Amino acid sequence: MIPQLVVVLCLAQAPTIERKDSITVTAQAGRKESIALVPQRVNVISLDQLRERVTIGINDAFREEPGLETQRTSAFMGGIFIRGFTGNKIVVYRDGVRYSTSASRGGVSTFFNLLDSSGIEQAEVLRGPNSAQYGSDSLGGVLHILSRSPEKLTPHLEWTPFYSSASHSFGNSLNLSKSGAKGGILLRGSAQRVNTLRTGQAIDSHSAITRFLGLPSTIAYTRQPGSGFTQYGASLHTQLKHSPSSDTILHYEREQQDGAKRSDQLLGGDGAFRAEVANIMGDFAYLRHNQAKWAGLDLASASLSYAAQREERINQSNPAARLQRQYERTRTWGLQTQAAKRIFNQDLFFGGEAYFDRLLSPAQNTLPRIADGSTYKQYGIYAQDNFTLFQQRLRLSGAFRWGGGQFETVIANAWTGRADAVLRASEWLSIHTYLSRGFRAPSMTDLGARGLQGNGQFEALPPAGLRPELSNNIDLGFRLRHRGFVWETTGFHSRISNLIVSQALLLPQGAIGQIISGERIINQRADGAVFVAISNSPITAKRNQDRANFKGIEQRMEYSLPKGFILEQGLTWLRADDPATGRVPNVEAAYPPAMGYLKLRYNPRGKRYWVEPYWTLNARQRRLSDLALGDRRIGATRSRSQIATFYNNNPGLTRESLAQLQDRLGGTPLFPALPGYGVFGIRGGYTLNDQLSLFADASNLADKNYRGMSWGIDGPGRGVSLQLRCRF
Repeated sequence: MIPQLVVVLCLAQAPTIERKDSITVTAQAGRKESIALVPQRVNVISLDQLRERVTIGINDAFREEPGLETQRTSAFMGGIFIRGFTGNKIVVYRDGVRYSTSASRGGVSTFFNLLDSSGIEQAEVLRGPNSAQYGSDSLGGVLHILSRSPEKLTPHLEWTPFYSSASHSFGNSLNLSKSGAKGGILLRGSAQRVNTLRTGQAIDSHSAITRFLGLPSTIAYTRQPGSGFTQYGASLHTQLKHSPSSDTILHYEREQQDGAKRSDQLLGGDGAFRAEVANIMGDFAYLRHNQAKWAGLDLASASLSYAAQREERINQSNPAARLQRQYERTRTWGLQTQAAKRIFNQDLFFGGEAYFDRLLSPAQNTLPRIADGSTYKQYGIYAQDNFTLFQQRLRLSGAFRWGGGQFETVIANAWTGRADAVLRASEWLSIHTYLSRGFRAPSMTDLGARGLQGNGQFEALPPAGLRPELSNNIDLGFRLRHRGFVWETTGFHSRISNLIVSQALLLPQGAIGQIISGERIINQRADGAVFVAISNSPITAKRNQDRANFKGIEQRMEYSLPKGFILEQGLTWLRADDPATGRVPNVEAAYPPAMGYLKLRYNPRGKRYWVEPYWTLNARQRRLSDLALGDRRIGATRSRSQIATFYNNNPGLTRESLAQLQDRLGGTPLFPALPGYGVFGIRGGYTLNDQLSLFADASNLADKNYRGMSWGIDGPGRGVSLQLRCRF
């Protein structure tokens, strides 16, 4: 749980944000800290960086950062990787309130891009497990979003229209604020229309036409079918200051996406007839009171929160197939309390939280993914201590937490903790280390999901109980800073146990004709794997796998050169292994390859303009697990039956016979390795006056066709993004 005390009060009185040595309010409970003094590695994405990087969804903001990588399932849906983990193995918080729910799907983040960047002041990513502070799900790390507040918006009106040529997307956002001695109010509204995307060289690398017929996608289309959608939303943020030591905050926001389609299930992957995600909607609200100097405490806080996330999946493999509809709405109520007390040179923090999820999934013409009325509870209590020694040269902190989750009658609890240190060896050198234990209780999706899933697989309920996923992590690194030069390097090693994975369900011979999760088994292989009519893949079920080891190196350099030049570079290397076999573990959404970035900003003093060439590079990823090779977003293996289905539904596209295609392509992945790529662009800005400024980004100038790990859609081709910022 992120302690809300400092988060909330800092929204009103936070220090000025620098580009890369920013104050962080999430890494240490209840403290404002410089990144240089925080033992856990933190990425801080400022308001200006959000404006520069985001073109469609907020997942765009996490490019050009060590330890992070973006993930794009479709144009409207995406997430981020933190140290090789994504989906339900990272946890998202908003202003100290948990945004992630127990009904979240595995390797995709349906509601992540509902977090509209126009209402965000800063995004902070903690790399590595921190369950002692944030509870379940932070195996890879934590993303914490800080909302904009009235006193941070000066002047009091900000209007930002924008346009991006790669997807012909356009929209605008409007922020209105009023603040004074007694508090303030901020109103935000935003809307955008994203049209069909042109990818690099107009190629769809994972097109069903390429996957099942061996032909280029350009024979049928040059813009990605099903990639258009509309997004809009609004928010209210108010703060009432009762006294210098007391305030109350109310926040509410509503975001929605209409017309969204899973292009990776249509011609962009599986070749299905329909694959829609209708009425994607998110409500998020909290009421919080903060009180200083109360009952012997330095600071105390209590919050009540509410969130609702809604979607409807509509799938149909071909015009003659049965239409599949799955409606879901998750409602979450939360309670958070926290207190702080300084004793001598120690800062003590303690608190607790509880979240109550309830899923509404009424049966329509197919079995709900999770049973209607399912409930899930998450809870925890924690304590933390920070203190310094040797004239502020050594800073130590530690935390522990007890908590877990409960799905119906299944309970999973655990103790977690962390211990860390920062040693300032000299004025220019600091050394940091971080030891932590991560924890992820089996979620509502793990324990209750059954039937046809979004990845095209048919899931059966786990045949036995699932154990919590656990991780033991250690970081060790150093930071150099001297005369405008900064160099940071961190190495880490995480040992994950009890990994929850989906594997083929093996039944005794003679299972044909049995009913499982509402469908009849129609076929069975010699190894016991079974099939139903609505999926070409074997039925799967969740189970615990033994262990997986993740390790990596994260490096960043920044150098301020004369005459207004700033050079920045970063590099991340990752590796994951199953210690029992030496192979890549079957973790959902395989880990990204080595990646790096380089940029040179020219911002001369006293001038109204700045310009920045930038280059991002991803190496070729040859280490793909069996799960990744079968994933249409990664390896895209094609079976003989899948080839036959697409061939029969799309006659006349090829001169080859069905038998020839099955013999040539059947049983092989489209990509035995994920291709590497490099993308180059130039961006810059010009300030006309105090009220008007213009930003432009000419991206992917070489029109490179590229795709990252677990992307269901290729990256944008050559294009220009324009943004006008008006302030009054």
